[in-house]
Amino acid sequence: MSEEEYQTQEISLLKDKEEEQKEEKNPRIKDKEEKEEIIKKEINDRKEYYKKKNSETVICPFNSEHIIKKRKYLRHIRGCPNNPTRKATYGKKYIVENINRPIIKESITKEIEIKRLLPFLEDKIIEKGIDKERKGSEFIRCECNKLTLSQFGEEEIKIMKERVKIIYNYMEKKYTDIFKGIKNNIEKEGKEDELIEEKEIKNIEMPEGWEFQSEKHSKQCISIIKHLIDKKIIINEGDKKQNIIESGAGTGMLSAYYSLIPHSNNTRIYLIDRMTGLRKKYDRFSKRNGDQITRIAADLSDIDLNQLIDEIEINDKIKTLENSTTIIGKHLCGSATDMALRMAISLTKTKRLRGIGIALCCHFKGDGHDDCTIDFFNTLGVRISELTLIHRMAAWGISLNNSNEKTDDLDKKLVGQMCRSILNVARVVWLKNQTKCIIMGKIKYD
Repeated sequence: MSEEEYQTQEISLLKDKEEEQKEEKNPRIKDKEEKEEIIKKEINDRKEYYKKKNSETVICPFNSEHIIKKRKYLRHIRGCPNNPTRKATYGKKYIVENINRPIIKESITKEIEIKRLLPFLEDKIIEKGIDKERKGSEFIRCECNKLTLSQFGEEEIKIMKERVKIIYNYMEKKYTDIFKGIKNNIEKEGKEDELIEEKEIKNIEMPEGWEFQSEKHSKQCISIIKHLIDKKIIINEGDKKQNIIESGAGTGMLSAYYSLIPHSNNTRIYLIDRMTGLRKKYDRFSKRNGDQITRIAADLSDIDLNQLIDEIEINDKIKTLENSTTIIGKHLCGSATDMALRMAISLTKTKRLRGIGIALCCHFKGDGHDDCTIDFFNTLGVRISELTLIHRMAAWGISLNNSNEKTDDLDKKLVGQMCRSILNVARVVWLKNQTKCIIMGKIKYD
């Protein structure tokens, strides 16, 4: 026998021994069929395991809309865009949850004789969503933010319209000076209130790369800034340092128009908006003109403005004087306006507040539980749920502008305009109660 044949025989003997050893270890496996059955069982067990593994899901603690597989939970938490630890403002002292939301304790007293709470607006509407464990207002997740006019019948809407007219007439008589200053643009006895004229700023050089969103927006921004400068709410001369806080800033276009106007004073602009990843921001144009820009990605309801300014001034080593901070805003929808007003009034504690210039809009998006005027409406016998309905009815003042001249539509349009004025006047009353000297006006754009 040759050496090669001997090695081949030796290898085959070793293989036979290995097979014998395997059979000794698994005495139950005697034939091919049994092996196949075991393999099938293992495959089925594995399928069941992965089926169970993939079916186990959990809800993200930072966003209830994120439903994730349990095995990917930790990876999702680390990368979730709603994870507060990933935000630039995480751990900052100026972030205080719900500091600019009202802490609500409803106390109804009636100054005017109108029906008490409407039967179709019972407390159940707001009690469903009360979150008592949440910091600040219990009504932050209140069910009244789901109220829509489509939920109510014609008879119920008719009652609410009558209530609005009673409240409006009462407020118009009691707050004549405020109604006159606000220029509410409601036709009364055949006359229409005059409107504050739209102002222009001449000889503005537009920098290279400036993108116009629209002619209308540009005119509005320029006019707002010019009015604020004329009323000395914003200063553009001298060497006094000032802070401009643009609330709900978005791309920062409103404050950017101020930066285009020649000014000698030292200005720091704070751009506050909860949105991140905004494109085509105007920050760069303000920086080119020498203004300092600080952008804060946070909700208006959570900003402690005094703490924010203190923190920035420590880094700048420049302390602002009294009456040096102005709050401005162009598109603060609904209750965002109320949060900005609360944020502004907090500056009176440190005597920093110089003035407020906010273009009011989107009254219909507001919710009663976020309004700074809750106590005021309580004195009129108006509950939170009814206040939310007044917000919703304010939409009629805009949406029915181009409607056919039907009696019902005209009445709804009038009520809608009344709702807007009621909400605006209530805000002015609230501001007057917070500060001793406030000059108010409203600019109407066609």
